[in-house]
Amino acid sequence: MMQIRLHVFKRRIVIDDFGIVFAVSFLLAVGVLAYAQHAYSGTPYFYTFAFFALALFLLPVGGYVYYKYVTISAKEYYFPQFLKDLADGVRAGLPLPQAVVNVSKVNYGPLTEDVKKLATYVSWGIPFEEALTRFAQRTGSKMIRSSIQLILEAYRAGGGIADILDTMAEDAGHIHTLREERKTKFSGFVSTLYAVYIIFLLITVILVNVLLPELPTLPSFSAGGSLFGGGNTSSAAPIPEDALNAIFFNLAILEAVFSGVLAGVAGEGSISAGIKHAIILTFIGVAIFQLFIPVPNPVDRISRALVKLPVNVNASVNIGRFFTDENITVGMVRSSVAAYMKSTGIAVSTQTIVHHIQFVQDPRCNACNKGYVEVLPDAVLVYKPTYLDYTIKTDPQEMTYEIVVK
Repeated sequence: MMQIRLHVFKRRIVIDDFGIVFAVSFLLAVGVLAYAQHAYSGTPYFYTFAFFALALFLLPVGGYVYYKYVTISAKEYYFPQFLKDLADGVRAGLPLPQAVVNVSKVNYGPLTEDVKKLATYVSWGIPFEEALTRFAQRTGSKMIRSSIQLILEAYRAGGGIADILDTMAEDAGHIHTLREERKTKFSGFVSTLYAVYIIFLLITVILVNVLLPELPTLPSFSAGGSLFGGGNTSSAAPIPEDALNAIFFNLAILEAVFSGVLAGVAGEGSISAGIKHAIILTFIGVAIFQLFIPVPNPVDRISRALVKLPVNVNASVNIGRFFTDENITVGMVRSSVAAYMKSTGIAVSTQTIVHHIQFVQDPRCNACNKGYVEVLPDAVLVYKPTYLDYTIKTDPQEMTYEIVVK
């Protein structure tokens, strides 16, 4: 175990290996978050860096906690054998301290180092009770500490120590057996948690890729409802698709963490055991979002809306707010319209769509006023990545589609 000893205001502070891992991970995460705030504030990239910072903190800390859990479990697995060997040594006529020194040459897996330390303490003349207490503390296991306390009581009372060691070994073995049986019985429940999580991700993928792209492209016609125009044009309320995607992603991560913890508690009776499942489920969720849930694209949403809007009807649709980091041209919109119609098999003439599209700058376009973008009839030129609102309006008299940029 690594330790750092500090003296602060005449006070001695000891930082163990967990404290070191925690401090280093926390400082790295804060550094990444500060850089993201400085360089990417107000953009979707900030949330990517924020998630990376969170992972940079939680993965080392969670990994360390799980490593300690696995190590302690392995020590508890070898502890019954250690007690049985001690009992055999006592029956052979050795005093308990000398039996400890003899068994220190046996391999007990992760427990071997602690046993050798115990033998070293005894060889140095440290009182046996104190050496045994130090041994129990070093293992980090509550079960071993409890067993050592009982052994110390028997050692102080004297007599029958070999039988007591055998009994303690048998009890410790039963505890390990019960844990294994519990893990086997609840393996089906753990598999169900994984299956439910994957089903949740599949439903999310379908919603984000099939349902959400269509919602902001549904037009709102004039009050009269005439196919030939007239009346006042109303606009559908914008749907913050980026925010919806972020909500689904956050839900997926929360589901992964809580399902993982539940799997650990149910399967192995420990929250620390659930860290393994939580990390695996989180990586599955992140991978699914990266592979199957694309960033909302304004060109795609514009093309979907254009296909649904008859140009001879007074109508409009607000497709929402999108992050824009590259130029958008009429040619790109035409190509996207053709691709969308081909993929859906919609038999609609693209003649008016292809030849009557133009971009229009809204006077309230803050990004335009700040010089971040320039709106031309045939293109939106992006000089600085920014968020833009897009509304599509029809002009039945001019037979034109106007893509209004705000």
